[in-house]
Amino acid sequence: MSEHYRIVIETFSSTNKHSVERKVIKEYKIKSPNSIMDLGFRHSEQIEILQEIQNKLLQEQSITLKSPLDKCPACGGHVRLNGVEPSDFHSVFTDHRVNVHRLKCGKCDWNKVSSIESLFGTSVHPDLAKMQCEAGANHSFRAAQKILNLQSNGTRKINNHDRIKKVVDSIGGEIKKELQRPFKLPANHQAANELILQVDGGHLKSDDPEKSSFEALASVIYRPEDVQKKGERGFIESKQCAASALDDQLKTIKRNTLIAAKKQGLSMTTHVTALCDGAQNCWSVVDAIKSQCGSLTTILDWFHLSMKFQNTAMPPEHKIKLIRIKWHLWRGHADRALLRLLELKELVDIKYKASITTLQTYIENNETRIVDYRLRYKNGKAISRQIAESTVESLINQRCKGKQHMRWSRHGVHCILQVRAAIASKDWENNWEKTILNATLKAA
Repeated sequence: MSEHYRIVIETFSSTNKHSVERKVIKEYKIKSPNSIMDLGFRHSEQIEILQEIQNKLLQEQSITLKSPLDKCPACGGHVRLNGVEPSDFHSVFTDHRVNVHRLKCGKCDWNKVSSIESLFGTSVHPDLAKMQCEAGANHSFRAAQKILNLQSNGTRKINNHDRIKKVVDSIGGEIKKELQRPFKLPANHQAANELILQVDGGHLKSDDPEKSSFEALASVIYRPEDVQKKGERGFIESKQCAASALDDQLKTIKRNTLIAAKKQGLSMTTHVTALCDGAQNCWSVVDAIKSQCGSLTTILDWFHLSMKFQNTAMPPEHKIKLIRIKWHLWRGHADRALLRLLELKELVDIKYKASITTLQTYIENNETRIVDYRLRYKNGKAISRQIAESTVESLINQRCKGKQHMRWSRHGVHCILQVRAAIASKDWENNWEKTILNATLKAA
């Protein structure tokens, strides 16, 4: 076994490969490991090696870093190089100072001090911006700061929680702009025979002292054949998500849901089955699809309907009657269920009547959306949002309702939700480079 090893960088000319510059990055004595801690490089050593390699590469690249100006903008005279100026550059795990050429006019006193940001529009590598955006969209900004610093094995100012928030706001804002542009179907677009649409909302605490909370809405749309079984629970193999926290009479969530549906294959021949919990704003989002599809079936979500019965106060001696009423609805007989509820209300004490009235009103408001759930279930068709419930739950609640002290602005939540919806839809995998560059780059 060799006693030592070196990590070396070599630079050479493609026309003269014998002209080689070698720089030793690290030299180590190889020792037999006494524990697992001695195997390979430690985290700090890996970062140090990466720092040195990056520094050498950046040193070579910096030779060509200068503004493209060749004439003085003040007098039109010839511009010449005038030394270099160190400039900040933030890579994924390391920070650097890169020399950039200064410019000076040969006729007048005009001069220009260039920087990485002025040349490229940003001093942050898009790969780092992507990591910051994903961490900030999935965790609190302070938790994201800790995670990114742990990955880099040290505290970095560029990973400050305020900076991460700005990145998420900027990139979420860019996704919002992209969704506002006219949507064009891709060349390989295939129309879907059937789509399932589910819409839900979550109430978030507001940072507005005059309002205690506001509602954010999210929708999920997928093809029935994309529901796959994994153990006892199912998962959706391919889906499109949309979300909005804006107070704009549902315009944004309707538009984003329609775009998501088109991406998933919505056409004038597609049958759409929509499941909601009965909230009118959710049904309003569903209505935006009606004119863009072949046919639409709206179904009151069975899980939420069952929960309404479970949460209805009832004396023990009459609980079996309430359960029997629920099974009338399971078979799609809303009229029978309402009749039995009227009969039940006459049997209970006054303190239970209000609870039954609330249940009656809920069924009456959604009577046309109560179907034969038993038959649909027997035929393997969707009757509940439980399969996609985790998607809506994760879009809003897991990020925005995790801690009691959280207070949100509509704009801040909306930007986070755009990123989370893009990631859940897998649009992020295909489009993140373009989105981040559009969001972070400025005119040099």
